[in-house]
Amino acid sequence: MLARCAGRFVCDCRGVGADWEPAELRRVATALLGGFGMVADPADLAADFAGMIENAMGKAVADVALRVWTPHGAELHFVKQVYPTRRDLSAAGDADGDPPPDGPATRDYPTGLWGVERRDYHLCVSVPAGRPDQNMLAARVSLVLPGGDVPEDEPLAVGNVVARWTDDSAQSTRRHPAVEHYSKQGELADSVQNWRAAYEGGDEGAAAEELRRARELAEQTGSRMISRRLDRLMDPVTGAVLPKKDVDTADVKGLDTESSESAEPPATIPLPPGEGEDGA
Repeated sequence: MLARCAGRFVCDCRGVGADWEPAELRRVATALLGGFGMVADPADLAADFAGMIENAMGKAVADVALRVWTPHGAELHFVKQVYPTRRDLSAAGDADGDPPPDGPATRDYPTGLWGVERRDYHLCVSVPAGRPDQNMLAARVSLVLPGGDVPEDEPLAVGNVVARWTDDSAQSTRRHPAVEHYSKQGELADSVQNWRAAYEGGDEGAAAEELRRARELAEQTGSRMISRRLDRLMDPVTGAVLPKKDVDTADVKGLDTESSESAEPPATIPLPPGEGEDGA
């Protein structure tokens, strides 16, 4: 059913109270390119709904697609939105025709409605080996309106992903600060999911370990909302996970929900000339 609805409309999702499952709403919001949140007190639903309407009315452009072109010999492994919410778009890409597996390819990934906002994307591309200091265009990324008023040769925005080979191990193993930041955000979300599974399964040792790991990652990534939520699940003196009788169910659901959101990365350190396009 979700597959049939995808692309027809955008749906914002809200969990109200405590009797709902975050994974179900996350799946719907991801497929229908909408927001995903929680309203712990039903009395706040009207105000939250008004906020959703105001946000939707502020969107100026609909049906925007992230278009990714890759050259002959390149392989696109994944395309993800990493800010403000994390969404794996990899399976949603529509190929232009039926390109050969090893030939040039263009794929459109729907991103829904846009207003005046920032979104960050992370893609992974592998390309054939080259010589040290050689550069290669590994991918071209653009925002387009498929079938809209803006011609395809006039994208809303465009950027290139350039691969540069090196025999310097220090350069080849270094990750861009933004990639490092968002990778840790993904680890944080995984840690929250692992904590909840262990906590609800009665594995106190694993739950405590995952909670401490999540707290550490939340501090490293500046995820203040998640840090505050985690603090309410831990004994302030010992750092142990609180027993279920002392935990508000809303905090469990809220932590799961908020782990889908990303904190904006700090200002990144500019890379030397020629190393500004990471991702291959």
